[in-house]
Amino acid sequence: MRRAKVGQLPVVLLRDNPFFLRRVRSYLRGNRFYLLLLGYVLLVCFVLGGYYLDIAGAISLVGYSEIALLGRRLFLGVTITQAVVICLVTPLLTAAVVAVEKEKQTFDLLKLTTRSPACLVAGEILAAMAFILLLLLAALPVVGLVFLFGGVSPGEFLTLYLALLLTGGILSALGVFISVTHDKVSKAVTSAVGALFLLGMVLPALSVHPPTRLLGCFNPLLLITAVQGGAMFNPSFFSGEIPLLLAVVVLTPLTALLLATLAARKVYDPGGRALSGWEMAAVFYTVLFLLIAGAWQWPGQGYLNCLLAVFFLLLVLIMNQSVHPGSREAEQLHRRGAPRPDALPWLWLHLVLGNVAIAAWLRWRGVDLDSPTVALSALVIAVPLTAYWALVRLMGLLSRDRGAMIRNVFLLVVFLLALPPLVGVVGRGILENQVTWPEQAPELLIWTTLINTSPIVALLELQSRLGYLMSPGSWDDFRIPCDPWLICCAFYGLLFLLFTGLANHLSSRRAAKLRAAPIEEPLAAEHAAVPRCQV
Repeated sequence: MRRAKVGQLPVVLLRDNPFFLRRVRSYLRGNRFYLLLLGYVLLVCFVLGGYYLDIAGAISLVGYSEIALLGRRLFLGVTITQAVVICLVTPLLTAAVVAVEKEKQTFDLLKLTTRSPACLVAGEILAAMAFILLLLLAALPVVGLVFLFGGVSPGEFLTLYLALLLTGGILSALGVFISVTHDKVSKAVTSAVGALFLLGMVLPALSVHPPTRLLGCFNPLLLITAVQGGAMFNPSFFSGEIPLLLAVVVLTPLTALLLATLAARKVYDPGGRALSGWEMAAVFYTVLFLLIAGAWQWPGQGYLNCLLAVFFLLLVLIMNQSVHPGSREAEQLHRRGAPRPDALPWLWLHLVLGNVAIAAWLRWRGVDLDSPTVALSALVIAVPLTAYWALVRLMGLLSRDRGAMIRNVFLLVVFLLALPPLVGVVGRGILENQVTWPEQAPELLIWTTLINTSPIVALLELQSRLGYLMSPGSWDDFRIPCDPWLICCAFYGLLFLLFTGLANHLSSRRAAKLRAAPIEEPLAAEHAAVPRCQV
């Protein structure tokens, strides 16, 4: 077989990929695609005309500077409109590509083909990106009208169009990943909308905060703010800065590649582990490195960010490394006598190494840390994670498969993290409005205790002891009846004992049934062999 040259690899990848060709043909077949293209161009024209009428009446078009300002505002307004359309269309476009095959019960036919899961994922992502590129090219003549006014350089034009294309790429990979993990189109679309809403809340918050701006460069739309604000949005990297364009161009394709890899591994095994232990550890330490590099100049503010990142990343690691007791992987590990990848010592090892790395960074920067406070911060992270590990073990015994186990654990973790503090905040607010001296009310003890069960509240209180974020006196009302870290550790310690006791009880009952099964089978066979008396 003739080997393709390096320059021909993209052509071969597109031409020999049946999934890409099928998806592109399905887009071009019928009138729906052309109506969507027409509606998109008309929307861009409407926005451009509306911006022109609104801005032209507000400024006096006298001189080149005012006209250039009009052109710049028109271009940014149209670019934001295109970004909104891409963010809404792309996840919905790719969220059903695999789920619809499962819903129509034609997914088994894909398994019989000789194409790999990577070929399927790459074809669907490239088809979605081709659709997005066609949308951008269709609106290009309309957007090009802003060059008649000036104010926009060719470099800024290419930068923003690159941001839109990268946004389409990472959202396409996210949509395909969601699609391969769901069996119904409705559930996949709902999850895609939820993921888009979550990213719309998390990524801008990371981008605004200077210590986490480097981690927020996974969002390509940050380039729009860079064009507006210039070099002031460049993320910090250790003691200096790096161009925002370079950070986005490097981190966004890596994130899309990670999502595509996860999707390829989930195509034929949606209930299996997406990443191995070493790969998950590599992701954990890479994110921690980016946080430390971005917060190098702000060690006080970055300390809490790194602790929260360690907490949530290790929580993801617990879910990713979990093994369902009834799965084939658990049976193979039992036969070989190999240690389980979700063993508790591995979790503690990553926790210790992560805290050591953070402490070494702060010592290097000359920050005077209180050793007991640092140890208590690590304890506040360790005890809830240990309780969640026991929860995963319990849900594995109660769930029918690994997918149901992960869903149940996720819902319970959100419930435990959000509900008690939320109830405490609402109850404390109602009490303060009804009672003149709420400090003397006995109900204050209950509501404050519920608030202090959150590990995030406990970490914030420990940060105030170091003089970061808040003054130590601002947390005096929350140290009732004792410190928040003690209440948090006691709460999750009791949950760990409860989850462990229930899991041990279920395991013992299941083991007793397995021991009794071989005895009952010979008795049943012997009873069947005895001839019955005929009346």
